[in-house]
Amino acid sequence: LMSSAFAQGVTTDPVGYVSFDVNPSADTKVGAPMTQSAVFTGLTDSVSVGAITVVGAIPDVTSDLHFVWVTDGALEGQWFAVTSGTATTVTVAEDLAAAGLVSSDPFRVLPFWTLDTLLPLGGGIPTSSSPSSVQGSIFLNNLSASGINLAPSNEYVYFDDGAGGVPNGWYDINNPGAGVLGDTPITPASYFTIRNNTGSLFTVTFTGSVPFAAISNEIVSLASQRQDNQVPNLFPTGMTLGLAGFIDSNAIRSTSNPSDVNKDSLFVYDVAPTSQNPAPAIEFVHIDDGEGGVPNGWYNINNPGAGIQDSYVINPGAALVIRRGADSDAVYTWKAPLPYSIN
Repeated sequence: LMSSAFAQGVTTDPVGYVSFDVNPSADTKVGAPMTQSAVFTGLTDSVSVGAITVVGAIPDVTSDLHFVWVTDGALEGQWFAVTSGTATTVTVAEDLAAAGLVSSDPFRVLPFWTLDTLLPLGGGIPTSSSPSSVQGSIFLNNLSASGINLAPSNEYVYFDDGAGGVPNGWYDINNPGAGVLGDTPITPASYFTIRNNTGSLFTVTFTGSVPFAAISNEIVSLASQRQDNQVPNLFPTGMTLGLAGFIDSNAIRSTSNPSDVNKDSLFVYDVAPTSQNPAPAIEFVHIDDGEGGVPNGWYNINNPGAGIQDSYVINPGAALVIRRGADSDAVYTWKAPLPYSIN
């Protein structure tokens, strides 16, 4: 149902692919476990608020959407959307100096995936010749939504009427008048949903550069209510639950009472469900009762008798939901360590 591969080049970054089978009349929730090639790789020369100055030449990073990915140092794994740039500087909205970025920290500048670059010509999702008969689509999540059990946001369809009357390309099914939207960004912040409305299985393959360093995402906690954070495994290989960094980064808190409705949970979706709008396949909690009565570790809340699940493998690109119990208005950083070695 899923395959992946990556290879190491001698003088270039590793490249690879991950393929997903999308079952008939079903939704598959996945993330893009590859990146585009970096347009700049280097070290910071100086940092002033959100502006990074380098020695060297930075190409144009303003005509298309790009992000800065810090690959070592205090901010290792964190990424920030580019707001402006010159031949020797790149600027983001956040105060990188205050956050801890310093001179000589390595970073890369990469383009965001878009509908066109991640899924060119539909990318294996069946094209639709009529908006009244959608064969397949992709849903993106609302990154600012609050609460739990969050629904997807915009639905995009690759339209090709076969007659050239309307330009072929990606359209927002609920706003077709906006025209072709193939430049819509797909960020590492969230997974997306691929919908199959046909009676036949199809395969979607993502190709690109293999991440060679840790990747981080922000995890939001609210004081007023529980909050879902819809994040993916951004690596092209599986990572084990116990080594994924959830507890170490405080993205998820341990609980001494798995029956507490306000506990933190990790929900994992199946990579090949057989229905649309599927529920998560498993809910995990990390138990630490502080007394040693139960071994500390990850447990399947619906099958606690199975014991510690720290060795459970989260599949490449798998969609995850980190549910934070109501606690405080805060943002944490989940840093997923690299689950493989690249020489």
